[in-house]
Amino acid sequence: MSRYKKLTKQQRETYRALRELGGVMTVTPDTARQLRALQARGLVRYAHEYGARVAVLKRTRFISRTARKLRATDTAYTALTAGAFPFIPTIEGKL
Repeated sequence: MSRYKKLTKQQRETYRALRELGGVMTVTPDTARQLRALQARGLVRYAHEYGARVAVLKRTRFISRTARKLRATDTAYTALTAGAFPFIPTIEGKL
């Protein structure tokens, strides 16, 4: 069994909403408790933006790994379609 308890339903929903909002969410009375629990787990940090307190998603290893994979995929696709390999046809516009 892990050392940490599982996220509650409200914490999961708040974390999912935070990710969908691009990693920044204004702290409201409805979400403050869940965000505090996520901060205790090291998933969220607090900051101030334009005078308002906001919760910012921390960059975990999983998020960093996903971003690296996406960058590598984009680079490979750009190399394929930019003419580095002329024998591979482009996909756009051909249905």
